[in-house]
Amino acid sequence: TVRLDDFTDSPVHGWLVDRGWTLILTATGDACLELVQEFYANLVSKPNDDFCFDTYIRGNLVQFDSTDVCRVLGIQDPPMQQYPPAPRRVNYDEVAQVLCGRPRACYHWQNLQRLRNV
Repeated sequence: TVRLDDFTDSPVHGWLVDRGWTLILTATGDACLELVQEFYANLVSKPNDDFCFDTYIRGNLVQFDSTDVCRVLGIQDPPMQQYPPAPRRVNYDEVAQVLCGRPRACYHWQNLQRLRNV
């Protein structure tokens, strides 16, 4: 369970509250952890567009943007100017390590890269 109080020392707390996104912290239901980990491990932003993404799940390409994420979560999609500038490009290896506890290679990253080039 994720609690809003877990983010009090982080700018994330203000972002969630200011945008009315606290509902995403109370989501319920079952999730397949293995698929969630694979989703995040293979996630990359599209070149020249930090709000459009590609990922592979079980070898299938999934493409989405920030509007799709907001629609699925049932939250308002704020105007782009409300997003704070990213301090640096996302390091997806760090994301996979933090979220999944292991590097992307554990999720057949090389095989998925090979599928992209077909």
